[in-house]
Amino acid sequence: MKWKFISVFAIISTLIYSCDWTKSGETENQLCDTSEIFYSLDIQPIIQQYCFSCHDNATHTHDINLEDSTSFFFYVTEGSFYNSVVHNGLSSPMPYNGKMDSCSLIKIIRWKNEGYPVN
Repeated sequence: MKWKFISVFAIISTLIYSCDWTKSGETENQLCDTSEIFYSLDIQPIIQQYCFSCHDNATHTHDINLEDSTSFFFYVTEGSFYNSVVHNGLSSPMPYNGKMDSCSLIKIIRWKNEGYPVN
């Protein structure tokens, strides 16, 4: 009986704490506003946060510079940027140290689905 109680407690605890709750009681995805995606307000800060440490004007690891807009949009239009950040196996997965947060990925997917507008 003791083990049954411990097992039920463990399952309930896992379910309760498996969601990423914020202080206001909303999940991360509820806080992710993707109603409108703007390159300058949404996408560019994601690129700065996740990509510039290796792919900026000064570093440009593997000769990939994503800080330069011409170079960045080359990788966007030919597909390797999207393939890298969604880790679909068609390009090297980036960022190198793991995936972007789910909100950033959702914004990039939405931006792609809208045809990569520069707004």
